[in-house]
Amino acid sequence: MSIFTFEKIDNIAIVTMDDPSQPQNVLNMQVQADYEAIFTQIEADASLTALIFKSGKPGCFLAGADISMLQGIETEQQAYESCHLLHAFFQRIVDLPITTVAAIDGVCLGGGLEISLAFDYRVASTARATKIGVPEVQLGILPGGGGTQRIPRLIDLPSALDLLLTGKQLSAVRAKKIGLVDSAVEPEVLMDVARRFAAKGKPNRKVPMMQRLMKSFLGRKFVIAQARKGVMKATKGKYPAPLKILDVVNSGLGTSLNKGLDIEARGFSQLLMTPESSQFVNIFFATTDLKKDTGVDSDAKAVKTETIGVLGAGLMGAGIAYVSMDQARKNVRLKDIAVDSLAKGVAYTGKIVDKKLARRRIKPHQRQELMSRLTSGITYDGLEQADVV
Repeated sequence: MSIFTFEKIDNIAIVTMDDPSQPQNVLNMQVQADYEAIFTQIEADASLTALIFKSGKPGCFLAGADISMLQGIETEQQAYESCHLLHAFFQRIVDLPITTVAAIDGVCLGGGLEISLAFDYRVASTARATKIGVPEVQLGILPGGGGTQRIPRLIDLPSALDLLLTGKQLSAVRAKKIGLVDSAVEPEVLMDVARRFAAKGKPNRKVPMMQRLMKSFLGRKFVIAQARKGVMKATKGKYPAPLKILDVVNSGLGTSLNKGLDIEARGFSQLLMTPESSQFVNIFFATTDLKKDTGVDSDAKAVKTETIGVLGAGLMGAGIAYVSMDQARKNVRLKDIAVDSLAKGVAYTGKIVDKKLARRRIKPHQRQELMSRLTSGITYDGLEQADVV
């Protein structure tokens, strides 16, 4: 069964990625074979006017490369060749004469973001699950699918370096703010908006003057130097990946995209062979295994909970209440013996939610829905409805 499905509506190709063998969409050897087949079909259809690429997995667009593949690369030359293979795959999207749109809903990390950068437009949903970024630096390597070259060419240099050097993950709204995606919309209208972008034709992006100045030789030299100072202060020079990223970005921006991609491939292959990268990958797998550990050695099974009772509205109690509301999406009954303490606890929780609202991570109606999950009191009334206290 193919990982990709093809649908043609009004001369628009809609390609859906959904790997039935994986809980998340990832780039692996099976994807390479199916990708070749689907894009050969698209390239041969002269009636197509646009392509929309989306995921069939709820909460996941494309989570990046299968990390286990990295452990199978034994030499620097193998790593270099794997990078160029990925570059060639993505270049097929760039070379399509039709308008291309990536409809991002859910996790879009590493190779997921890099493949989306090959499309003319990126439309991302504002769903909570949507996280956009390039976390490769956390594995002791650099993005090897064009990220070090396409991101700095798309957005301002300081923002690009911030993404590449920290591996931070952005919401759709924040990604839109820095220009990484073209639109951030509600999940329900994602495909409608993607179709509107598909009808726009190829984009003619104009680079703002300030961005051009920052990417000029002198501007780039200053920005890179400041970033290098920050890296040295944070790492004391003990981790090669951030410094190599700065070198690759700096050299790449000083030449053509194709030459920059080759510089990226060289940098990726060098970093992958370092002992630091090997250990970071080991930590990744250990952390992944730890997440699977329920912490229970018996055959006891989790009980479904809807309401959580929290005794004590101090700093810790209010924090537990907030995490239960926001992350676990549970109803919370907060109880304290004193009215003043209770009021402070509720106010503290509200302040955290208001900060998210001020940073545009949530919308006003989402704030209201979130706070509606919290009730409080100085008696034990309401706690009898709690599944756990």
